[in-house]
Amino acid sequence: MGGALIRAEVPEELNQDGAAEFTRLSALLIAADRLQAEDLPILTAYCSTWALFLTAQRWVNDNGAQVEFRDKNGELSGVAVAPYVSILERAQSRLVAIGKDLGLTHGGRLKVEIAERRLLSGPKQDVERNKIAGRLGRIIGSG
Repeated sequence: MGGALIRAEVPEELNQDGAAEFTRLSALLIAADRLQAEDLPILTAYCSTWALFLTAQRWVNDNGAQVEFRDKNGELSGVAVAPYVSILERAQSRLVAIGKDLGLTHGGRLKVEIAERRLLSGPKQDVERNKIAGRLGRIIGSG
């Protein structure tokens, strides 16, 4: 793995919303010393998904979550969930999943912090921690 970046160029593939999110997040991750060159594709995927999420959310805001179908006489013949609703839901799920990988969620940040501590403490402390955790688990489990 390479070192942390001090600057990241916005990928030209991103639209305006995605580019704005890339600029915002890359600045935050760089300031936290958490962005490396190998993270850029996943950050780009996150920002592209963010842009898709915003597009779908705007459509739902403007048009509603349902679409109506009318027959040739203009009579209502059915109602269905708008396609943008499923796009929105899938984008939300992907944002959470990718966000965890980038350390953008609370759980993701904890995983990053634990991994950093392990790197700094070395394998001997990990063995001790595992022994203590095992003892605590047995004590708690028997109480």
